[in-house]
Amino acid sequence: EITGVVPLVGPFLGRLLRGGDEVTGATLTRFYGIHVAVLPLLTTLILGLHLFLVQKHGMSVPPGVERAGGARRTMHFLPNFLLRDLVGWLSALAILAALAAYYPAELGQKADPFAPAPIGIKPEWYFMFMFKTLKYLPSYILGIEGEIVGVVGFGVGGLVLLLIPFLGPRRAEPPLHLDRHRHHPLHDRADLSRLHRGRDAMTAGRTFLLLGAWFGAALLATGPPAEAQAPGDVARGRAIFEQKQCARCHQPGGQAGLGPALEEVRRPQGGLELAGRIWNHAPVMFALLTQQGLEWPQIGAAEMADLMAYLRADPVRDPVPDLQQGQVLLIRKGCLKCHRLRGEGGSVGIEFTRYHGGYQSPVAWATTIWNHSSRMAGHSARMGVLYPRFTGDEMVNLFGFLKGSAEVSPR
Repeated sequence: EITGVVPLVGPFLGRLLRGGDEVTGATLTRFYGIHVAVLPLLTTLILGLHLFLVQKHGMSVPPGVERAGGARRTMHFLPNFLLRDLVGWLSALAILAALAAYYPAELGQKADPFAPAPIGIKPEWYFMFMFKTLKYLPSYILGIEGEIVGVVGFGVGGLVLLLIPFLGPRRAEPPLHLDRHRHHPLHDRADLSRLHRGRDAMTAGRTFLLLGAWFGAALLATGPPAEAQAPGDVARGRAIFEQKQCARCHQPGGQAGLGPALEEVRRPQGGLELAGRIWNHAPVMFALLTQQGLEWPQIGAAEMADLMAYLRADPVRDPVPDLQQGQVLLIRKGCLKCHRLRGEGGSVGIEFTRYHGGYQSPVAWATTIWNHSSRMAGHSARMGVLYPRFTGDEMVNLFGFLKGSAEVSPR
């Protein structure tokens, strides 16, 4: 009856639940099917959604714990948390099975559909408040049936309860990422749930940060003419390619070589794309040179410009950087385990926000990457840190964010 008074859809819902216009044996069968099939399925779907959101956003903590800061105890969902949870569920299932076996509940006498309702029958305790409220409501409230007002009120109240997580005040910087090994404060404060989603709205503070990065990038892009990089020369680039012993590993197609074929290395590409490939190339080359007792070849900016011309790498082909994704990459790739950003991070590398020559152009960045990657490969091997790799536009986005976040070069 309560379902039937819901405005607009009430009659339809009533017939759907009863299996017709009257309460019959089909009603019992339908309710049995709802309780053993439909409701468990919905519960499973909601539980799966809950676990997905927990994995995506992380668990909240009491405000006092959040203000205290510091390292927090974490646990992997798979397999640690899942196994602990299964212990609890299996224990509860074992207790339920034991009770059912030793103290079985009899079904009792067969129900008589024509018998009157038992004396003293009443709703279960969790429905009692609804029935009592409907009982004491007047027949009409402002010209509307009191029962309709009560049912609509219960529906609105349930909706408000569902929306409470979205209606509460938002925290400025929820601690949604934790470096389990280094516990960098910057990692703890980064709003990575929004950053990882990519399309979600950023907080106001982060918006100002990115706007500042855009303006910084624009200012740096208008550096003095003396810093402009002269175009490279293909012939000189080929000579440097052979002089630096690159041709020993990168042979033309069909010839044996330790590295990718020359045709794969020398192809149309962006300047920052080539810088990313150089970075990815470093560990293997570092290991080979170490085995042969050779030094890592240093390359200057002018030589890199010639090499890029020979390898057909043109910065014009690089896309416009995504500064938001660049900030994501800075943390995801573990750069702050060695470097610092605004004074927070590691102590091995440089402070990213201090302007240096590597931010002048893609050629200067590729030069810095080349001369730095051998040390990074060595540090990674000694520290047991996974060496980061860059694919697609990742190096473009990282360079754009770092360049925009750095202090403007003195004129």
